[in-house]
Amino acid sequence: MNDLKVCELFCGIGGFRYGLEKASNQFQTVFANELDKWAASIYRHHWNDGSLCEEDIRNVQAQDLPDFDILCGGFPCQPFSSAGKRSEFKDPRGTLIYEIIRLAKEKQPKMLLLENVPGLLNIQKGQTFQTILEELGNLGYICEWKVFNSKFFGVPQSRRRVFIVAYLTTLKHGGGTFFPIGNSNNMGAKPSRGQVCGTLTTGYGNSHGDDTYLIVNYQFGKMRIYADTSPTLTTRLGTAGGKGTMLTTYTADKRLRKLTPLECERLQSFPDHWTKHGLTTTGKQIEISNTQRYKTVGNAVTTSVIAEIGQLILNFFENSHIPNLAHQF
Repeated sequence: MNDLKVCELFCGIGGFRYGLEKASNQFQTVFANELDKWAASIYRHHWNDGSLCEEDIRNVQAQDLPDFDILCGGFPCQPFSSAGKRSEFKDPRGTLIYEIIRLAKEKQPKMLLLENVPGLLNIQKGQTFQTILEELGNLGYICEWKVFNSKFFGVPQSRRRVFIVAYLTTLKHGGGTFFPIGNSNNMGAKPSRGQVCGTLTTGYGNSHGDDTYLIVNYQFGKMRIYADTSPTLTTRLGTAGGKGTMLTTYTADKRLRKLTPLECERLQSFPDHWTKHGLTTTGKQIEISNTQRYKTVGNAVTTSVIAEIGQLILNFFENSHIPNLAHQF
């Protein structure tokens, strides 16, 4: 099988791209779009190959895009999150899913891989999600979806997200489904205690390599202890925002401190210091503030989950049969 060309929308700091490339070098990103300048600069720092477009997605025209096989992205989740007002399509960000559908209609990629919060499934008693499925179905796509929790993919973070895979009906793959059932393909292995401690050992301050950490949610002087699994990272970890909550660690030497950006990167299975630097459009390297590092990594996908799904994508295409397949890859 030849390379699979990828278009990454709402790319942020490149979680989909990094995860897919970790799965295989057969994934080749040919176009990426991100409007936030800090996230875009981090993305460009790692991939300064001209694939990144810093433009409002509503202004991106299909005819200006290269051809691609897979369209992926985590479209804005705030309108669907239980932490927000759940205003879905009343919020302009909620309508951005239609920009994905618009580009899919015009470019007809073989597959879409989308991510969002589980709340997307049940708002308006499922009618919003049903609308999305119908729109994709009308374009000739078969849709599957599954909720995965990051804590079962090698990181100590409880982060539930729904992943939607839509593939063209012309893809014949023996009548099976895309997603495995249960824990097949090694999906779902909870990290060991050793992996947990390894994730949160950063040498911060006077910490020692053998420290054992507790994850703590600190709110108005009260602590909720999560032991060795972090709750879902958010975009506001750098400040005590959101009802005064701050995610912290309680170390073996009885110190209470907030998570560092490095620890948050590890909880999302990015390489260390992934968000530390950015690259401007003029080629100047800049240092990213901690506030923006917390925000951008909190908005990202857990790359180890994407890598596992990437393996499923490879298996899917290898087992698919479509006319003139050799000429389409």
